[in-house]
Amino acid sequence: MQKLIPQIKIENFTKFLTSDAMIVAGSAILVAPVLLGSIERLRQKVPFLKDHITIGLVIAAFAISIIAYMLQGKLRLIVLGVAAGVAITALAPFFEATIGKIGGK
Repeated sequence: MQKLIPQIKIENFTKFLTSDAMIVAGSAILVAPVLLGSIERLRQKVPFLKDHITIGLVIAAFAISIIAYMLQGKLRLIVLGVAAGVAITALAPFFEATIGKIGGK
């Protein structure tokens, strides 16, 4: 009879935690919020972007992702996660508005 739940081993859990997807997701959740303050201060220094938060954050996410593709290894994954976190922050108002319309608000 086949087991429904595979045996969990420390090696498997370690592989899971150090997988590329977990590194990107972890940096989006943990590192990006720390850097958002610096990105926001930088955005405030650009005259056109002072009044356009979303555009400024999308441009920042794009620039960060370009930098990430110049890097290699785990550092590339961490920087890509930061770019993803910034992009999600930039697009959150649109997600919120769309979900609100779907949900009947």
